[in-house]
Amino acid sequence: MTDGMLYWASDDNAKSLLLGIKPSMPKAQKKYYKKIVGSMKKSPGTFVGTMNARREQLKIVLPNPKKVVILVNERCASSCEAFLLWAQQSRKVTVMGRQTAGIADYGSVNTLSVPCHNWLFAYPTARSNRVADGRGIDNVGIAPQIMLDEQTSNWIEFARMWFKK
Repeated sequence: MTDGMLYWASDDNAKSLLLGIKPSMPKAQKKYYKKIVGSMKKSPGTFVGTMNARREQLKIVLPNPKKVVILVNERCASSCEAFLLWAQQSRKVTVMGRQTAGIADYGSVNTLSVPCHNWLFAYPTARSNRVADGRGIDNVGIAPQIMLDEQTSNWIEFARMWFKK
């Protein structure tokens, strides 16, 4: 399951989304972006999109691997955390390590030129539905199921030994 995103409706964000539509994109994705842009034009200054999560279920679950360990720490952020949230849906996955960075609730970054030394202003245009549901992870992170700290000198060896249990 993925949580989906709500987009902040503004002229700049609508223009950016339209510019992001490429000929090589699947038709369904192009249609979705155009629908979001239409919603942005109708409701500026609000979040638009859908609160519906996208559910995908694998038709076949392979017998191997039987167990998967993902090692994480505070350097796991953004896309790493999105992958982790997706992977944790499998009963085969165990997360070990330390709390992740907590930088995954806002995304789809847009940039604007500013009149200052050729700088760009970068800002998120979308918010994960986790935030509205009270499940946001920004500034919190994702806690591993098995905490590891500096007392555990070799995390990979620890994970290998855990597999043998």
